Amino acid sequence: MNTKTAKTFLIVLVILGFNYGVSFQQFLHFDWADPRGLGDSSSYLAMSNGDHDVASIHRYRIIIPFLADLVRGAIQPLVPVDQLHTIDALSFYMANYLITSLAGLFLYLFLVELKFDDKLSLLGVFIFLGSRITIISTGGPMVDSLYYLAIIVIVYFCLTQRSMLLCLLNPLLILTKETTVPFLFLPLLVKGMNRKLILLSLSISFAILFWVRSMVTAIVPMLSNQMIRS
Repeated sequence: MNTKTAKTFLIVLVILGFNYGVSFQQFLHFDWADPRGLGDSSSYLAMSNGDHDVASIHRYRIIIPFLADLVRGAIQPLVPVDQLHTIDALSFYMANYLITSLAGLFLYLFLVELKFDDKLSLLGVFIFLGSRITIISTGGPMVDSLYYLAIIVIVYFCLTQRSMLLCLLNPLLILTKETTVPFLFLPLLVKGMNRKLILLSLSISFAILFWVRSMVTAIVPMLSNQMIRS
């Protein structure tokens, strides 16, 4: 293992450890019956169980509930029977924890690319991960973690002028949250980016977005009819 690889591995461990330290208590004390300002969590829980008959502002934010469902299926056999009541919140926590940690890593790389010292770059990551809103997004059953990751990925790839990578990711980034959409046009303002390729990618991304939204919209009446019959 060379010095650069060892350094990157250490940075990843530090970010993972810090994120766990600041977010675990938020997860541990989360109560579905008393979400304390995280009322959206009930919609995302329903979506993770395949029920998209929730508020329209929530039902199209499908990625985190989908990941939480995958995590729940993977860890359920490993959770003691007397702790099964925590599995839903734990599934969201594991998904959000990894995503915000990845966002922290990209933020570190972004700050290093701006020629900040390594220690100052890590400090910036700590400020991000230690902020109250990030802690809530990580420890609570929310979907904002993916939004943070999407923003830092976009600005990092703009800074490093990696048009192809960004174009490949755009169809996924556009599904993270509707507030991500304006940031997808940011690469068009960067001279070093391949604007024709970006425009093609955005066209495909919007087509995928509208297709996914139409699919989700079509599923809702079907679910409602099934519930009525049952």
